[in-house]
Amino acid sequence: MPTFKQLQYLIAVADAGRYTEAARRLSVAQSAISAQIDALETRLGVKLLERGRHGAHLTPAGEDTVRLGREALATVAQIEQLAGQQGRALGGLIRLGALVTIGPYLLPSVTPRLHAEYPDLRLFVREGAAQDLETRVLNGDLDAALATEPSGVAGLASDLLFTERLFIAMPTDDPLAKLGSLRPEDLKERDMLTLGERFRLGRLTLRLAEDGGAIVRADYEGTSLDALRQMTATGLGLTLVPELYVRSEIVGRSDVVAVRLDSRLMRRPVHLVWRKGARRAQDYETLARLIREASAALLEFE
Repeated sequence: MPTFKQLQYLIAVADAGRYTEAARRLSVAQSAISAQIDALETRLGVKLLERGRHGAHLTPAGEDTVRLGREALATVAQIEQLAGQQGRALGGLIRLGALVTIGPYLLPSVTPRLHAEYPDLRLFVREGAAQDLETRVLNGDLDAALATEPSGVAGLASDLLFTERLFIAMPTDDPLAKLGSLRPEDLKERDMLTLGERFRLGRLTLRLAEDGGAIVRADYEGTSLDALRQMTATGLGLTLVPELYVRSEIVGRSDVVAVRLDSRLMRRPVHLVWRKGARRAQDYETLARLIREASAALLEFE
């Protein structure tokens, strides 16, 4: 088979147009380039270069060989880059999935640190529902994902990042806003707004309503946490929101307040999940550590 040196020398002559210039660029003797290209032509059984008064010119076979040779050398360069990345975590591209109730309120505090510590990292983020994200990770469409309550699928590994408390959002003039914390029974016969059962946070809302005797307004199902907050501000109902959202979108507002829910069951664990046996498992563990450290400051909310 052709050697990489033979392909490299052929491409160098094609780019330079002359053997002498190619030799200068590669810092090798012109005779070395001639010998390697002659050996390549003998091995392939075709003429690749025509030499004349005005330099060296590729034959049709030479043009095809140079095109494929460039692709081969580019592949080798990628392999070398990949091998180099194994010695340092978080290089190259990581395709990260994130729940819509987590990603927008967590990642803005994480990505600046990632970029500062690992400038070679390129983070592609795709938001979606939990089951869809986990399926994409298993199928290889995503490398890892931020998820709550991983489904325990045999093919997924997970690392607990943090556990965030859940709050009840309500208008600032609501009588419950004066309380320091709420119990499920405090919500008895109160209207609750929810994202719906397709979201795990929505299922937690249904569970809370059942425990406390609240009424879920299924006819006003929200499509996002922001939509729920806006409906809550008008007095349409109370809603369950996670701690990161409170920290990001409710603290400092004048129309809505969040009161902590005093229930050990009303906490939400957040994990980073990836495929078991993934080649870059060490990178994902490093990513999990950085997210865990960045989230610690965010969750010091009182």
